[in-house]
Amino acid sequence: MRIQRDACAVVLAAGLLAGCNGTFGDVGSGAGLPGLPIKIVRREIDVVLIESRRRRAMFLTSAIRVMKLGGARVAEGRVESLGAELGGRLDAVVMRCAGDVEEMIPAAAALVSEHGIVVASGPPKARPLSIGEWATVPGVRPGSSRRFAVYRPLGSRRSPGHSDAH
Repeated sequence: MRIQRDACAVVLAAGLLAGCNGTFGDVGSGAGLPGLPIKIVRREIDVVLIESRRRRAMFLTSAIRVMKLGGARVAEGRVESLGAELGGRLDAVVMRCAGDVEEMIPAAAALVSEHGIVVASGPPKARPLSIGEWATVPGVRPGSSRRFAVYRPLGSRRSPGHSDAH
């Protein structure tokens, strides 16, 4: 059931990422969600699956090989340690925030270009963010919605969802 919810979050977040092309990063990719479904749906982009746990990184490498996903690769390590390799080189970073959004957004923001975007699935209730803003997009079920923390280094482009004022 959780995988289905996460897959739904991918579909919903795609609205926030619709105008983004180039290279996407998936921080804390784990089983490949949402990075692998994004790559499958958007073959034209490159995807970097960022995973700190060796066993999961090996699984992701195998999954990419088996699915023959050109333009996808795994970066093994903690997001904070990948600055030299990926810093400023990604057009978008997505993540299912298992940790604190306030801690994860700055770490992920270091990886995106100045015109990039960071999108993190958020908790059920929005807390004030010191960096970025909340965006709410329609959910899968009628009348439901999904909240994402969104950060753009230049802060100039608005997300398609409505922003939550907090």
